[in-house]
Amino acid sequence: MFAGRGVGMDVVQTEVRALGGHLTIQSEPGRGLFFSMFFPITTGLTQVVLFRVGDLIFGAPRATLLQVLQQPAAPDRPSATKLQLQGHGEVDLFWGGDLLEGPDPAPLETRHPETIAVFGSPGSVVALRVTEVLGDREMAVKDLGPQLSKLPALVTVSPLPTGDLVLIYDPLALAQAYGKAAHRRQLARTAQDPYGPAQPQAAGSGYITVLVVDDSITVRRVTQRLLTRAGMHVVLANNGLDALNKMKTLRPDLILSDIEMPHMDGFDLARAVRADPHTADIPFIIISSRVGEKHRGIALALGVNDYLGKPYSEDVLLGVVRTYFPDRALA
Repeated sequence: MFAGRGVGMDVVQTEVRALGGHLTIQSEPGRGLFFSMFFPITTGLTQVVLFRVGDLIFGAPRATLLQVLQQPAAPDRPSATKLQLQGHGEVDLFWGGDLLEGPDPAPLETRHPETIAVFGSPGSVVALRVTEVLGDREMAVKDLGPQLSKLPALVTVSPLPTGDLVLIYDPLALAQAYGKAAHRRQLARTAQDPYGPAQPQAAGSGYITVLVVDDSITVRRVTQRLLTRAGMHVVLANNGLDALNKMKTLRPDLILSDIEMPHMDGFDLARAVRADPHTADIPFIIISSRVGEKHRGIALALGVNDYLGKPYSEDVLLGVVRTYFPDRALA
């Protein structure tokens, strides 16, 4: 029996042509059909080294990696910001998670020998402590879009075999853009306990700490770039639960949050923040594409201080942020 009118394949061909590609079909009696789709794409292959810091995976161009060192875990290294390297002298040393606003390092007693990746270019060398080197990969890469291309140090994005995307960074540019904030985070974490988690930071310290909560990595990084450029320290979280976990060891001066996120949305996060007497007074700003009166009303009832729509104007966001810190100097 035969069924269908072939409409499905007509739809496929229309979509393929809309992308500038073409579809071919080959039929072999007794064996079936063979479909081929061809698309013009602006991609290339490059050698990338993948690293893991905690549960975060990132990549770096293979050409930037000078060497990988294995050293026994040492009590003084979590607070060290310099490393003496033969042939290079004293270079900046970072925990990779601090540069990427990722996880803190594991406590000393749970660490294996530490791995330090050294990156360099003419006239510049930097060292990153990482959890693990995952190895070299030849990866397909594509030019960044207009939003991601504005992020300092981000080279490209590439898919993993699992289908997840991995961000490829230039570690030298990463250290230049976020090095000062990374060392501040590192020193704050080790001020009282060099082996344990970060210690809570009180509002009113020398710089403004902003917690940005959004499930879009693009939004997180664009917002981070804007606020960092204005002289603020930015901590990133990808949903409400992640934000609450960060706030166990950090008291931000300000929270910027999306509404629709997995695991815990922005409204539930606002409820949790306002219900805790230790965080109830933290200014809370919603930034969402949901700009109707219904969502604004819910936010107001929860004690949210301000509500901005997406896409937002950079000047408007900075202006709102400045209203909460009239006595603090901002760029």
